[in-house]
Parts: sequence; C-alpha cells; structure tokens
Amino acid sequence: EAAPLACALLSLTRDDARRIALAREGQAFVAQTHAPALRAAELDALRLSLTESPSPAMRPVFVGLGRRQSLTEARR
Repeated sequence: EAAPLACALLSLTRDDARRIALAREGQAFVAQTHAPALRAAELDALRLSLTESPSPAMRPVFVGLGRRQSLTEARR
C-alpha cells in the first residue's frame, strides 16, 4: 500500500530538522562509500583480478596492450 509511504513523506516535509539530519547522514555515507581513493582501489583490484584470470573469456580487451598505470598509481 502507498499509505505508509505517503505518511512518511508527509512527516518529512513537516519536520525540517529530521529531513536535514537524514540528508546529512546520506551525504556522509556517499562521501565515505564513494571516496575517490577507495573507488580507485576497488577498480584496480577488479582490473587485476580480470587480467590475471585463467579464463580468456574473463579477460578484458585491454589485456596484452602493455602495462597501464593503475588509478591509484596515477594519484601518487
């Protein structure tokens, strides 16, 4: 049912302090979870796992084009 959702949305529109607190918590979560250094490290780990995969089907197209600088190395 949509009634509980509608009630929750109405309560947020009426409670500025709660809405602002939720927004700040959301922004903090996104900043922590999607920090550039963390994201670069995750992408580097994924790239390495794909390039070192024994299965040719799992290797990305760029394998064999020479060593590329990782995102974390580029930031140093």
